[in-house]
Amino acid sequence: MEVAEYTKSGSKPDWIKIKTVEQLSVTVREQGKGNVLKFIIMALKGLNSSINVVRPLTDEQIIEIAADLMEDYYFFRLVDFSICFKNIRKGLYGKIMDRLDEETLYGMIQKYDSIRALEIQKYNQSLQGKQNRTQRSCFSGDTLQDQFNAVKKKLK
Repeated sequence: MEVAEYTKSGSKPDWIKIKTVEQLSVTVREQGKGNVLKFIIMALKGLNSSINVVRPLTDEQIIEIAADLMEDYYFFRLVDFSICFKNIRKGLYGKIMDRLDEETLYGMIQKYDSIRALEIQKYNQSLQGKQNRTQRSCFSGDTLQDQFNAVKKKLK
């Protein structure tokens, strides 16, 4: 099967329906596997055509990789693929020499996933820190009446 069959006129994903904020597994369930597969195929095709290599991915490889990515990275959001492919084009995960193949692509996606996981962890820790500070300030040993009186005193 060729990529053109997935991307020909009238066969494009419904961009309005596709939500980029949910995990891929949720998006597949809500929008259908075919629609999500089309999105990933088009993103891969864009990446493939924007990188100057002697041996680019074939249409068959693009379809196989897109299907594999849906299975292996079910926890990604569609926007994760867009960001990752954009960063690959910029060379942020290493230089692509003369070929783009599945092994090279997966290595770069793994680098993106590692960075993504660290950023999520930092974000969650910052949220936890904010929550802890809020709890300490609200429950600093004073009774509710003491806190009320302190606020009342400041308002006078």
